[in-house]
Amino acid sequence: MAGEEKFKELKKLSPEERIKRLKELEEKDKEEIKKAHELIRDSEEEIDIQERTKRMRLPKQEEVEITKLFKPDEGESLEETVEKEKPRVSEEEIRKQREYLREIPTQKIEQRAEYLQNRVQETGYVSNEQRREISSMYETIKEREEARKQGEYKSATRNIDEQLSMTKRILGNIYQR
Repeated sequence: MAGEEKFKELKKLSPEERIKRLKELEEKDKEEIKKAHELIRDSEEEIDIQERTKRMRLPKQEEVEITKLFKPDEGESLEETVEKEKPRVSEEEIRKQREYLREIPTQKIEQRAEYLQNRVQETGYVSNEQRREISSMYETIKEREEARKQGEYKSATRNIDEQLSMTKRILGNIYQR
């Protein structure tokens, strides 16, 4: 009923004033509708959270005995566990890595050595995999140095001696860790 009275009053206004008031009402209604949609969405999310919470099952709580936490494990010693979990690398894998390194330019090996050096500085240690890669790279660089001295190794870059010594120095620094 209140809405009908508003429209009767609006009809009494001049057309310009009526349009102005109707636009104001429309804008007010849009805002109310927008707020209502937001409230509906929030309410649906709350319902969803409540339903998921109802379906959740809490884990069974067990009493913790501190003495069991510090009790030595039965069976394997630390040394046995380390030996068992030690990564195994075959000679074939090492050979394949060296063949791969022989195919790539010295500059790429130098870049990889710099990358490994940065990783070692960040982590503070050298992993077994990194150690193998460094060893393979070092061997490849030594072979290239020997071949260069004998005139058998040629490179497209003019500063190959500098690259070889720089890479060797980087690998040596990493390997000393």
